[in-house]
Amino acid sequence: MLRQFSLVFVMILVMLSAPVFASSLADCSEKSEGHQALSQCLEQAYQQADEELQALEKQVQGSMAELDAISSADIGAEAAFSQSVTAFRTWREQQCRFVMASYGSGSGAGQGYLDCMEALTSQQVDRLKEYAN
Repeated sequence: MLRQFSLVFVMILVMLSAPVFASSLADCSEKSEGHQALSQCLEQAYQQADEELQALEKQVQGSMAELDAISSADIGAEAAFSQSVTAFRTWREQQCRFVMASYGSGSGAGQGYLDCMEALTSQQVDRLKEYAN
């Protein structure tokens, strides 16, 4: 009984998270033929998003350093941002491993993982753009 409940619970979580993770998977599915091509497309989408995130993180890090330099209070914006970056990367990895595990032993697990990584990375890019100025 507990196992059935756990399975139902995981399936509900996966379905609820599907709209968040649908963008790259849908795009790559339309462009790609076959499992390997789909995986390559998802990997490329994730790599592009991660490159954009890394560039934006450097920009925000610089902005936070400037803020610390001109602030009369010892607010530690740069250190707080560095901790935020680490926390995000840890959370993203764990969240996407959960998504991958929710596929069970299915062949789409790796693709679910990559799609999740791209989606969460792109969402973080959108959030950080507010701080990049």
